[in-house]
Amino acid sequence: MPTDDVNNADETPRASQPAAEDSSEPEQLRAMSLSDLEPDTDEDAAPRRMTRREARARRQQGDDDAALPVSTRVGGAFRSRRSKRHAPDESDAPRAQAPDEATASAAEMPHEAPDAPADDIDDDTRANPIATSTPAAAADAAASSGQADSAAPAAEDDLTHVASSEASEASGARDGTSPYEPEPTVAMPVAEVSTVAMDATMIDPAGAAADEQRDEQRDEAPSERPALAWVSTADIVANDRAPRKPKTDGEPEPLVRQRRRSAWPVLAPILTAVVLAGVYVGSCAAWPLDNVTPTVEKVALESPEGPTLEPQWPEDGGAAVAAVGHTGDVASSSSDERPMASITKLVSVLMVLDQQPLESGEQGPSYAFTWDDQNAYWGYASRGESRLEVPVDGSLTQYQMLQGVLLGSANNWIDRLVIETFGSIEEFAAQAPAWLEDNGLTSMTVVQPSGIDWDNTSSPADVARLGALALEHPVVAEIVQQKEVELPGAGLVENSNPLIDDEGVVGLKTGTLLNNSNLVVAKEVDSAGETVTVVASILGQPDNVGRDIVARTLLEDATAAVTESTLVVPGETIVGSVTTAWGESADLVTPEDLSLVLWDGDSAEITTTFSDVLGRSAGDEVGDVSASGSFVDASVRVDLSGDISGPELGWRLTHPLELLGLS
Repeated sequence: MPTDDVNNADETPRASQPAAEDSSEPEQLRAMSLSDLEPDTDEDAAPRRMTRREARARRQQGDDDAALPVSTRVGGAFRSRRSKRHAPDESDAPRAQAPDEATASAAEMPHEAPDAPADDIDDDTRANPIATSTPAAAADAAASSGQADSAAPAAEDDLTHVASSEASEASGARDGTSPYEPEPTVAMPVAEVSTVAMDATMIDPAGAAADEQRDEQRDEAPSERPALAWVSTADIVANDRAPRKPKTDGEPEPLVRQRRRSAWPVLAPILTAVVLAGVYVGSCAAWPLDNVTPTVEKVALESPEGPTLEPQWPEDGGAAVAAVGHTGDVASSSSDERPMASITKLVSVLMVLDQQPLESGEQGPSYAFTWDDQNAYWGYASRGESRLEVPVDGSLTQYQMLQGVLLGSANNWIDRLVIETFGSIEEFAAQAPAWLEDNGLTSMTVVQPSGIDWDNTSSPADVARLGALALEHPVVAEIVQQKEVELPGAGLVENSNPLIDDEGVVGLKTGTLLNNSNLVVAKEVDSAGETVTVVASILGQPDNVGRDIVARTLLEDATAAVTESTLVVPGETIVGSVTTAWGESADLVTPEDLSLVLWDGDSAEITTTFSDVLGRSAGDEVGDVSASGSFVDASVRVDLSGDISGPELGWRLTHPLELLGLS
């Protein structure tokens, strides 16, 4: 039942309650009361029939309102209700007085009628004529139905009976005759109100009687009422199937959408760590190995000495053997100084060339000759000196005069050339000692350019050195190996060296002074692919035949010594080792032999050179071993015995300080 207050039949509206002044104003709405169920005799319209369900719901609402144990303030008054199922006690009597006190309190309080609603009545209120509180609204509803029912009086009687029953219950509660019945509701007076007439056709008499009977049975034995009596077994059986799950596109959204939390606070440190790790790994992987280069240790190599030169020395005089380009000691049979004779002309020629240089292929300056020079020629002949005729009223070039001196051993030509170069014989003799000292010929003495003087002496070793020094000048080396030459004034001039036709012999000079036969001779020999020139000097031999024999013997012995190689570095020799900070190691090995010619007990100078071994594989060439012999140099490659592939990534990552050079 609605809980809005209604006035008793004998009460009048408060004076402070204004009546409706104009019917044009909006009608006041209020909840339906018992008086609204009384039929309006002035209205002819018949409302719709009340269904059994609606009547049963109305009675259930009444029962629920009667079961309220406390007074409820409604519309400014207290409404007290108590269920008939509760036993009375003494505490209920004061509560029965609450409506009267509430009524008196409400009568003293001024009350103004509520203002009309700003909006029109909603569609549900218009559709239900019972909920409309004004006669006009009821009339409109009745007129809209347009139907009349002959059973209206019966319905009015039933409704009147219901209203009278409720009124008697309320009156008994006020008189105290029935304190256990629900008390009437006391409400403030409102504006002019009219009840909505209900036709008898709205209520089914048979259904109402059945409902009354069920209510009485329920009130008499409330404790035996089964639980869930309203539940129908047939409905349960009919609907006994698994409920359908609602179809949704996804998980239901929460009523209050939570603010989406950013993942950046979690991802930021992770991404930072990943980036830093990537930078670290990349840096370590690409960092150059300048600070952790492999350590290469060389093995000291010692060269063996070459065989000692032991030629067959002559019994008379002295002899020596030397090699062109060799700066060491010269092997000799004796260090005694002996007259050089015409071998002195080699010193004179070299001194002239120092003062008047001449390149190979050049002729040099020309020198004119007269009858005075021819007369001087006859003077040389009378003294028994070697000589060549001169072209009277003719001339000879410097080169031609050198040919006559070195091949024909002409004393008159060398004296003329020295005078033209130095100005005088004495000046030449004055400059000779300094020149000899500058060229390392310390045992040699030169006092005259042709060698006719017995004071022009030297040891066999310095004579051999002089021969090697002369061959180093290209013009001299070119002339001494010529067998013959046609010269102006002198005609055909043959080489005075008796060994000039021997194989490999490249000339040089003879010298004879009475019974002292001297010779310095040179021969070219192939030694390990290189041409080596050996020089033999013979002094103080009793005759030219013995001299020539000794010379050939010395050249043969020298040739054998030059062609004999000495094994300096054998193959598979470990010449070094490689170790790395990351644990790799390998040896440096020579795959082949290294041999050299070591003249007369010489030793080779060995040098080992290594290239970068990082990233190289076994068998790769990573250097060489070079050795300097007596005449030529040679080298052999050095191979790596194992792989030096560089550090792995794991080692790089765990040794950053080594990579940076900070360890």
